[in-house]
Amino acid sequence: MRTLALGLTIAMLAGCHIGGGTGSGNGNVTFWFANCGETCKPEDHPVAAGGAHTTINVTGAKFTTVRSSNPSVATFTNNNQSVEVISGSPGTTSLELLDGGNRIIASAEVSVEATARLAVDHGWKSGEPLVLEGQQMVFHVTTLDAQGRTTKGSGAVAFALGGTLARAVLPLSGDAIGFVGTPGAGSIAASCPETTVTQPFTIVGLAEITAITMSAQTLPDDTAIVSVVPQSALGAVYGGPCDWQTSDPSVTLATDVGPALHLGPGTVSVFNLTRPGTFTLSCTLAGQTAMVTVTR
Repeated sequence: MRTLALGLTIAMLAGCHIGGGTGSGNGNVTFWFANCGETCKPEDHPVAAGGAHTTINVTGAKFTTVRSSNPSVATFTNNNQSVEVISGSPGTTSLELLDGGNRIIASAEVSVEATARLAVDHGWKSGEPLVLEGQQMVFHVTTLDAQGRTTKGSGAVAFALGGTLARAVLPLSGDAIGFVGTPGAGSIAASCPETTVTQPFTIVGLAEITAITMSAQTLPDDTAIVSVVPQSALGAVYGGPCDWQTSDPSVTLATDVGPALHLGPGTVSVFNLTRPGTFTLSCTLAGQTAMVTVTR
């Protein structure tokens, strides 16, 4: 009987998770990347290696501290009910949530992958982008692993400006840099420990703008969408927005979209048409003026 009781005791202890749960025993605890919603889980999306930062949100658990099972792969810092992640070398590590007694409440596996390719986010069709002199722009790249997956986190990519380009202080998201240029040739080199990509630019002088092409469309919600593209002898140019004039004060500018390198050259402007009629919109940019009519 004593032998049987001892065997039962050992079997019961072997089935217990002493000291907290693992990734397979988290119950209702959910880990998800803050920038892509609750279905965007760490096990499905690797983080870029080499110092990338991202945030993982946690729902369903109250924790005091966090810990990495392999700090050379990634380190974790708790921020209320979120976890700040800084990547290191490629590999895997466990993000462990700890209670006040330093016991593991729940955990999730986080993988870190080397960047195999830097993809330039662009909207131009061919060649290199033409950017207007003095136009502040944002250049952005996306980190991809060897399987072509977009990796999470930003900060692992360094940027270097060349030629006639200089840094511009602009709001940024992801791996990006703001720049502005004077007429001539410029370039931006984006690099991380594993790969580099260089994008050439041509900066077009204000005096080189020869025309402005415009088109307009009125939508059922009584807004007019106006596309504006500065033109040069070399082609369409990233520049804008316009200095707008309207034939009637009832026509008001709602928003300008662009110029942005992930879109095509030029800008798109949205106007509110508050009463019926046909109206003229006049755009002045880089010494050129063009007009378009819209009708409600």
